Amino acid sequence: MSDYISYNDVDYEWVKEESERMRTELGMGYGVTDLLAMSTSHDPFYRGQPRDTRMAAWFGTIWKKLGLGARTVYGQKVHLRRVHYLLVSRSDEMPPITWGGKRGRYRNIQEHWEALVSAALNARYLGVVPFGAIEDQRNAAPRRFAPSTDGADPTVSVDKGQTSFAWLPRELVHELPSFALNDYRARQRYHLEVWVEKSTMEDVLLPVCMRNQANLMHASGELSLTQVYEAANRIIASGRPARIFYISDYDPAGQRMPVSAGRKLEWFMHSKDSPLRRDFYEYLEEYEYDVTLTPIALTEEQVRAFDLPRQPLKDQPGKDQWEAVRGRGAVELDALEALHPGALSKIVTDALTEFYDTDLASTVTWAKADAESYLTSQAEDMQETYQERLDKLQADYEALYREVTPRLVAITSELDEVMTEMADEMEVFADRTDITEDYPVPEAEEADADLDAALVWSGRSYDEQLESYHTFQRRDEYQDAA
Repeated sequence: MSDYISYNDVDYEWVKEESERMRTELGMGYGVTDLLAMSTSHDPFYRGQPRDTRMAAWFGTIWKKLGLGARTVYGQKVHLRRVHYLLVSRSDEMPPITWGGKRGRYRNIQEHWEALVSAALNARYLGVVPFGAIEDQRNAAPRRFAPSTDGADPTVSVDKGQTSFAWLPRELVHELPSFALNDYRARQRYHLEVWVEKSTMEDVLLPVCMRNQANLMHASGELSLTQVYEAANRIIASGRPARIFYISDYDPAGQRMPVSAGRKLEWFMHSKDSPLRRDFYEYLEEYEYDVTLTPIALTEEQVRAFDLPRQPLKDQPGKDQWEAVRGRGAVELDALEALHPGALSKIVTDALTEFYDTDLASTVTWAKADAESYLTSQAEDMQETYQERLDKLQADYEALYREVTPRLVAITSELDEVMTEMADEMEVFADRTDITEDYPVPEAEEADADLDAALVWSGRSYDEQLESYHTFQRRDEYQDAA
């Protein structure tokens, strides 16, 4: 294998050809897995196998037949579980599915649901359907605390001041023109994210992420392709280098998760087939390719340092290799928090604060005060050159004010009398008027509902309510069946 491999070359065909070359030149011990970070069925850079292409094409066909593409035109996203039931109900109209060596009509079974998920994944990787068209409803939306963009650079504008003639004020000029300092605010250098495999740690991680302006994203197991896609868009939009910290259990699955998430992010950044490649290229060029993902818990060192109890591993992929290298048993994140409260919070805080400047806000506040003081002094110097003209205008205005004010006072006094008489007459009318007699408030219509259809109705007697429960439970049928 060469010392440098360009991402422009890496795809299914290149991996296949390069692995064959390595096997020929270096021996039978080399193969496809030496060029991948994940298994051949999961690594995004190995998408395009005949099976992948076939499943992607099948998904593209049902996508069109179900009219799902039209929804995305109007910004609607597609939920796969609903696609599953559409397929079940219209399976006779849809092309047959091939899965596990079998071919047949799509049915409401686990195997076909798993096939649909895999087909949708391949369809997005291979560009058959848009990446952003499928919605992830299995996982909660990320908790977003990181600023979405950097915003504009600081600017100086002019407040033109204020004069008023709505009523004769004693002072002709209320405010002189002045400078205003805009968008002078603290901007952290890094975009921060914390990714975690489970939601049970949210009570610990949420306050830490809030304090350090880090997005928090969790999943039920591995992060989905949709989650990483949306995170990649957040990184691009952030306009700054990114630091991602991954938290997972200490077990075979937990050790695969950071690699899986990192590999997906890597594909979005660099693959020639990535829908974000152009945007990511511009972003990476500007910020010197400064995006990192680092697992911070649970590590082998933390398990030893905190003397965390291990639990037996169930039979799962990688169990034997895990125990041969790392010893018997696994450790859950919950064990760390239960036995050492605050430890996980400190681990995450230490990781984030290395890249989050906690003094930045106060530093910017002082710098902003200095800048505003400078602008104020400049404004005062400029105002001084106009003071003689302003003083003359004020003197002329005061002379006019003394002349006109008595006449205006007489007018306002008579105006008060007119307004008072009018209000008194209207109050007499209001006291004598019952508005609801001629203009009653409409009442909502009473529903013509079948109350007997309700499981619980307060108007029933005890025996009637009991019979309703028994009918709902189909108790007679169960007893007959017994």
